[in-house]
Amino acid sequence: MISELPESVSINDAAGFPVAALGAVVATGIGSVTLFGHDLAGSVAEVGISIAAALYIISFLVAWITNDRSLDEFRDGRSDDRDLEEILVLGAPALLLVHEFVPEVASAVTGDVYIGSTVALVLVGAYALVAHY
Repeated sequence: MISELPESVSINDAAGFPVAALGAVVATGIGSVTLFGHDLAGSVAEVGISIAAALYIISFLVAWITNDRSLDEFRDGRSDDRDLEEILVLGAPALLLVHEFVPEVASAVTGDVYIGSTVALVLVGAYALVAHY
């Protein structure tokens, strides 16, 4: 028996979730994965961003585009304050990019398993929010 996906989750979201999680785990240094002889922690050409981070960003953007999301969906209509969901959705990709391009941040995240795990959970949580989980 094959279980069905909830209506709010598309096949793109379901397929993108493990890619985003894998990208987050490898980019933060918690785990390592080698596919076809290429380490996902290695950088893409000379851009300086890791393959894992690129996988996360691409899966995040695909989920954003295919779900037709806007930042208004993450704001609390009762006030003009920033909502925690909005901060998470905006902050997670920004945090990953800062991690990739600022060596001190990368060293802090990859050097401590607790910080790396927290960052990975934040990244996966942001993907889950965008993908309607």
